[in-house]
Amino acid sequence: MNRGRSEAITAALGVIPKPLHPLVACDFLVGVDPVFAGLHHFETATDGRAYSSTAHVAYPFHQNHLAASRRRTTVVLPKRHRPATVVHELGHVLHHSVGFDHDAKPVTSYAQRNRMEAFAEAFCTWLLHGYGDYPAAATVAFFEAL
Repeated sequence: MNRGRSEAITAALGVIPKPLHPLVACDFLVGVDPVFAGLHHFETATDGRAYSSTAHVAYPFHQNHLAASRRRTTVVLPKRHRPATVVHELGHVLHHSVGFDHDAKPVTSYAQRNRMEAFAEAFCTWLLHGYGDYPAAATVAFFEAL
């Protein structure tokens, strides 16, 4: 694993409370195009960004071409990303772990895209001091209730 990516993953996991670690457990695919690696077949996100260079999560339901035993929730980091980006992606993993049943209010302009991004951005705001457009206190009760 590329050292910079390893350090970002370690830093991200370091800010996530230990009791949540089982809920954010996942695989990581780093430094490679996920389509080339055979993880999934999606080349472009709905907003036009290429998955070959965009951090994202590939859920088991994106991997129907793989044997069921090989399908795992996977955070994809095709290039070097900041720890905050990894925390954001792990927020998506958490959201999947709780069945996508929880909604969060948008706390950043990016969070206004959809409920999935709202949850991941609220997760970052809760964990990372100074992240987002609102103080972390706005999301503390939401995540403490999970």
